[in-house]
Amino acid sequence: MTARGSPLCKIWIRSTGGRSVFRYVGNMLKGDFGVSYNISKNTPISQLIQTRLPISILIGGFAVLIGAVLGLLLGLLAALKHNTIWDSMATIISVIGVSVPSYVFALALSYSLDLN
Repeated sequence: MTARGSPLCKIWIRSTGGRSVFRYVGNMLKGDFGVSYNISKNTPISQLIQTRLPISILIGGFAVLIGAVLGLLLGLLAALKHNTIWDSMATIISVIGVSVPSYVFALALSYSLDLN
């Protein structure tokens, strides 16, 4: 018996929880995310997203730009100084940059710059 045909699945879909989930997803597809209860009382979530999204896109764009320029420079250095210490250092920096999770890097950066 498949999960879709199971009696438990049918009971869940018929229950109020099942209908409320489908109603919520349907409203999300229309752009209605509900209202905020924590950040700003009774403010529509779509309005909160609308004010914060441009800043997030700008920060993400700068991060991609910095990563691309830094990666290009390190790759160029490694290619021009093949089999030297510069090649090894560029490779090590690149591997660390790819391997370290972004939140660990952000924490280390804020600690080193003393941004409390």
